[in-house]
Formats: sequence, C-alpha cells, structure tokens
Amino acid sequence: MMAAYAVLFGAIWLTSIRTEVRRRRVLTLRARAALEA
Repeated sequence: MMAAYAVLFGAIWLTSIRTEVRRRRVLTLRARAALEA
C-alpha cells in the first residue's frame, strides 16, 4: 500500500516540477520578446 502512495506522490511531484519549468520558460521567452521589441 505504501508503494502505491509513493508512486502516486512521485507522479504528482514530477508533474508539478514540469509545469513549473514550462511556466518559467514561457515567462523568460515573454520577457525576452518584450525586451527586444
């Protein structure tokens, strides 16, 4: 039972990290475009 919880927690953790990285990448791209404009 604990293994299933660990797998679920790991999946949620990885998903949150991926979304955070994607959000930062989009923000940096927008900032760069604003600076170039």
